[in-house]
Amino acid sequence: GKHVHPAPTATHCLFKNRQQKNRRDLGICSPGISILHPFNKRQHACKNTVRSFRVQGPQALEPLQRDWKQEFKQQASEPSLVEIMLRGQISPQLPWRQVSVRPVIIKKKPHLQFSYFDRTKNIVKNAKPGSEESIARLTELLDLPFSQVTLRSMDQDTVVQMRDGRTSVHTSAPAKPLGPINLKHNRVKDLPISPHVSHPFLQRIGLQTSEGRVKAGMQDKFTQVNEFLKLLKHTGLFESVSASKGLAVENSALGRSSSSSSSSRDSDNTSENSLGMLDITAERQASSTGASSSSSSSSSSSSNALRILDCGCGSSHLTFGLWHYTRNVLGVETHITGVDMNAALMARSNQYCQELGMAGTDACFVASSILDYQPPHCPDIVLALHACDTATDEALALAIKQGAPVVMAVPCCHKHLHRQLSGSKGTLIPPFQPLMSQGIVRQRFLDLLTDTLRASILRIMGYQVDVIEFISTEHTPRNILIRATKSASSQSSAKAAAMRQAAVKEYLELRDFWKVVPHLETLIGDELALNA
Repeated sequence: GKHVHPAPTATHCLFKNRQQKNRRDLGICSPGISILHPFNKRQHACKNTVRSFRVQGPQALEPLQRDWKQEFKQQASEPSLVEIMLRGQISPQLPWRQVSVRPVIIKKKPHLQFSYFDRTKNIVKNAKPGSEESIARLTELLDLPFSQVTLRSMDQDTVVQMRDGRTSVHTSAPAKPLGPINLKHNRVKDLPISPHVSHPFLQRIGLQTSEGRVKAGMQDKFTQVNEFLKLLKHTGLFESVSASKGLAVENSALGRSSSSSSSSRDSDNTSENSLGMLDITAERQASSTGASSSSSSSSSSSSNALRILDCGCGSSHLTFGLWHYTRNVLGVETHITGVDMNAALMARSNQYCQELGMAGTDACFVASSILDYQPPHCPDIVLALHACDTATDEALALAIKQGAPVVMAVPCCHKHLHRQLSGSKGTLIPPFQPLMSQGIVRQRFLDLLTDTLRASILRIMGYQVDVIEFISTEHTPRNILIRATKSASSQSSAKAAAMRQAAVKEYLELRDFWKVVPHLETLIGDELALNA
């Protein structure tokens, strides 16, 4: 890599004896500065270069400081600049936690965009490259006590780290191949369903206008659908189910390159989840194929589709949005089923399907309660977005009984546990009297208790569960998502039994402390087998 040594100074040349000369060959200079190289300077240059120096006097570091700072200022005016990123901890000396400097085009002229981030807001300032304003801004930033400064260009990456009085400069080739530099002034968010791409399907279901813009009154719903899809992508379901069913999914549509597909998961646990789901869906496909070997070619084609069941689908915006994403964006054959007790809404959704040319194998909407509905095929995904009160429990029970690999539920209108702890019963449990005596605090606490018990039951039934906020409260106050994925089937029976036993103990302690019976436990009592 490219490496520029600082100009020799008197400090570098003070070698009084042979021992100091040996120290110099090792890259150690005294008394004030130590410079560490990853290779002897007599050897050939290697890919990466690191410079490190410790300050022991007020002037010791000055030549080297000017070196990298001047280098960054020069690079800021070069057309090869991709970005300069400065990071640190906010303090009385540092008002910003992060600042980015990147090239943009504004009114057909090049500018540098300075984005300043503190704890709550982002301030953007633009200046022409090489102008007095841009140089002054960059000089001011480089003099602030940031802990790390990174310069990315088309040619190389340079990282400067300041810690415990030591500054290191690391230069290397770009971490990954770079395409054309994004010079757009306003960057477009990477969303599963782009708000800037017009599609007849989205227009027909009422999300977009005829001009291809998201309707003003549908912005919150459109945001909810996209956030729901992003969290569903993190489960790895699309890759695992598609692989087990022999379906192709474009990596670019999933928002990653083939070389980095594994790194896009939330965690190693999520990666394990996808492997487990692969085994489950492959096993189910095999049994389904054996049971229906005499069926027609059209029905066998339908059996390979990704099956999505939306319980309490209502106006079906999430249902249709998910179908649009999997079918029109990812190119995966998908069958959706919506279930809701509102017969008029189900009739309207079926009418949309006819108008959009969606065959019967693509979509179906059924007017029924969730409790009474029996899916003709085991679903791969069970959804419940804002299913009221115990309708969420009914959706979770259906998913458990069907063995669905993925469950995504956003509960709404928690009433069942509230009724069990109505009156003075809940206030008698010490030391929770203050918490249970305030109406709004009591309501929110019991909502969280309800969802915690639901998550515990899912863990007992072999799911890996996380309860997360899926969207800001400005879009909907009901913004807690229960995301459950079927655990990997490769676990040993002893380990699985131990995990189940721990989950049962945790659940019973919480349930019995509050002396309640969750509705989900009532619905799946036989499968739950708490006494087993």
